[in-house]
Order: sequence, then C-alpha cells, then structure tokens
Amino acid sequence: MVLLLPICRVHADSPRQQAQALEKQGRWFEACCLYDELLSKDRNHSELREAYRRCLRHFRQQRRLEDPMLQSQLARLTAAEAGDLYDQVLGTVSRYYVDRDRLDPTELFHQGIRELRASLEKKPFLQRHLGRVSEADLSAFRASLEQWFEEKAPDRLIARGFVRRIIVAGSHQGLPPGVVALELACGAANSLDEYSLYLAPARLALAQPSDKTKKIVGIGLELALTGQKLEISRVYRKSPAEAVGLLKGYRIVRIAGQEVDPLAPDVAAEKLLGQPGTFVELEVIPRGQMMPLTFTVERQAVAPASVDFERRGDNGDYVGYVQIHTFQESTAQEVREALASLQNYPLRGVVLDLRGNPGGVLKPALDVAELFLSPEAVIIITTSHIPKLNKTWRSRNASPCPLPLVVLVDGETASSAEVLAGALKDNQRALLVGQPTYGKGSIQGVIPLEQVPGGLRLTVAKFTTPSRVPFSGRGIVPTHLIREIEGDPDAALREAERLLRHPMMMDMQ
Repeated sequence: MVLLLPICRVHADSPRQQAQALEKQGRWFEACCLYDELLSKDRNHSELREAYRRCLRHFRQQRRLEDPMLQSQLARLTAAEAGDLYDQVLGTVSRYYVDRDRLDPTELFHQGIRELRASLEKKPFLQRHLGRVSEADLSAFRASLEQWFEEKAPDRLIARGFVRRIIVAGSHQGLPPGVVALELACGAANSLDEYSLYLAPARLALAQPSDKTKKIVGIGLELALTGQKLEISRVYRKSPAEAVGLLKGYRIVRIAGQEVDPLAPDVAAEKLLGQPGTFVELEVIPRGQMMPLTFTVERQAVAPASVDFERRGDNGDYVGYVQIHTFQESTAQEVREALASLQNYPLRGVVLDLRGNPGGVLKPALDVAELFLSPEAVIIITTSHIPKLNKTWRSRNASPCPLPLVVLVDGETASSAEVLAGALKDNQRALLVGQPTYGKGSIQGVIPLEQVPGGLRLTVAKFTTPSRVPFSGRGIVPTHLIREIEGDPDAALREAERLLRHPMMMDMQ
C-alpha cells in the first residue's frame, strides 16, 4: 500500500504558495482551482479548506458585483423591498438548511457585515455605486460597519431591524437599498458551507433541474480545466468527435479560429454548439506533443450518455469495465444494459469506475447500488428537515448481479458517486481501489425567492454511510490505496484487474 504525501511537504514553488500569491492579486477563481487541487490530496486540512472557502466567497461576490443585470434590478428596489429580500433569504435558510447549529441569527448578521465590508473594497462596486463619494465619507461608512459587530441579534426580527438601519446609512452615501440588503443576505447564505449560496437570476436559470438525457446539437465532447489548461475530458461514444479521432486529454487551443480562454470552459463549450449539419474547426495539442492538430467536425444531435463500457482481456480471461461519468435519470438503465452486454462473455468480474464522477442526481445512484446489493441492505442514511429526505434507503432488488466487483475512486469522486462507493464498501460487496474521495456528503436544493430576484442553493440533507459514518470533508478511504502517478493514469485500473483475477474475489460474490 502506497500512502499519499502530506500537504506540509509541498516545496517552495508549490501550488499552495501559488494560490496565496493569486489571492493577493485578487485572482480568486485561479486561487480556488489551486486550493481545490491541494484539498484533493488532503480533505482534512482545515487551513486549506478555510482558504478555499475564503477564495470561493470572494469569487462569488466578484461575479455578483460584475453582473449588470442583477445590479440594475437591485437598484430599483425600495427600502421596504430590500428589507423583504433580506428577510426572505434568512427565512428560507432557516426553513431548509440542514444544520441548525449554524443558524445563529447574530452570526449570520455578522457574516453579512463582513460581506458588505468586503464589497466596499472592490473596484466594480465602488465605481458603480460610490463613484462620487469622498474617501473621507467612505472611510466613515466603513468605520460605522465595524460597530455592528458589537450588536447581538437574538432573532430574525431584530436582525431585520438592524438591516434597515444599515440600509438607511448606506442610502446617505448613495448606496441603493437593494444592493446593501443583498450583500448582507449573501454574507449569511454564503457563510454556511461551500455549497450554499445566493444565485443571481441568470445563475438560477442554469441551476434549475433539466432533462440531461435529451439530445444536444454539438460534436459530443466535454471540456475541463486541468492544470490551468482547457482539455477534452470525455468523448461520447458514436459521436462526431469520436468519428474524427478526437481523444480525451487533447488540449484545446482554438475553436473556430479563435483562441480559447482556459479559465472559461463554459464559453468554449458554447462555441461547440450550433445548428445540425454545420461545421466547427478545433485546433488541439495531443498530450505529450508540441505541434497542434486541426480537426473539422460536423455538428449533430448527440445524446449525452452517462456510461461507457468495454470488455478487457484476451484468450477468454475477461474483465468487464463500466465507467459512470455522472448520475442522470438514465444512468441505472445504462448500467443494466452495459452489464447485460458484458455478461455475454465469461467474466472474472466487473470494474466500476467512478473516478472523476462529480455526482449528480441521487436516485439513479441508489438504483445502481441496488443492482449489486442484497435485499434490505442499507445503501445510505440521510438526515434532513425535509421529510422525504430524512430516511434510511434500502435495496429492494431480489436478483442482484453476482459478479465480483472492484470500484475505482479518486479525489474527484463526489456526492452521489460517494454514496454508491460507500454502500458497496460498507456492505462488503466490493473492494475500493484508488484515492480517498472528495468528501461531499450532502444534497443541495435550489429554491427560488419570491418577489425578489434570484434564489438560493442550500444544503438540505446530509449523508452517512450504512455504518453511520459521515463522509463530508473527509471522503471515503479505499481498501486499496493507490497513489496517482503522473503519466500513468492506468495504475489503479491494473490493480483492479489484478484483484479480480485473485482467488479471494470469489468470496465477494
């Protein structure tokens, strides 16, 4: 067994020092990426987690302050409507947020003061709302905010009264009431955990549930930021991208003749979409090479399947390989079809690859767990103030798949994928191989606000494994820990295949 190196051994020009330098420059998104990379190696490092959350709050605030549509909507709110905004946010948080211990009204109010104080240090905010205010008046307003840390708010009603007084003080400086109220409200919501936050109207529309199984007109690939470079993270089976020879790991340099911004994968992905029958040109650099290649790809309607599978081995000594990229409504049926196809051959067992799987919809992950677990086996236990999410989930499958099973996980295996991995491990149905998982043991819900712009994404439930062990912030530790080796991504897969060919695996059936 190979142990991961602790974070404290990172050398002088490490990602941690780079992240700290990016923080000082106000480059919050890039700092978040580097801290997240460090946390993937040590999810229990409290200083790194705090730094990650700090940068995340600054990044979200910067994006909010630079949203002209949102700022325009806020500027039209009256003082009474601004008070309603704050009260609705706090009321929604109090009703749905899973952890009651984090809902102290005084602490949430103080977090709002910190958020407003931070906005007063950001140029977009100052230029838009306080461009004509003298530095002396601005300094006096900042000093007045400090005094609010002396106040206690035993309940939401008193907190709202405090907010009204701050709104009035801000109005004397020219600050719109809605702008002040939102910063105070966002401070409360964004301080709960790294997954809970206020969503501006445009972000709310993107966060709403959608049918991810419908066909998309594009070329059939996904992009991801890897080491501050934009790379192809997946190529769909039977897609135009696969047909022309594009492969996972290719770095995207240009799309349609224009250089891509590696920090804006969403923008690059949008450029790949278009009308069916039209063409798009991609300039890419294969991994390990220097010279770019150019591909011209026809856009077609592509169904984004969540599962890939293949048969590995030769001479009758076969292993089934099933990779789940994310959990969507069709995932369980896709896994059933993959297993049915693979079992046409004599198999030693199945490798279930959950590496890089960020989670997705919970129910399909539970359904996949049922494919392998005996009846009445506990899959997961959830706690929530929402009754339908406060329960013990058990398998109801009378005929589970009997094949030996090895599950591959890594630091990017998260949420619903961790639920599946934890259930199979705790029920001794599978061996886990790889690295500790991400540690996102929670469910988020998207809740639109009434009468005011935007909505909230809140943590509404927490998971524990069947043995009642929480994995938020710590992840699930594999039974066989394999260190990720640069340039050798298949080390864990080779170990999984070796284990499936070991006689002891007969006991896992």
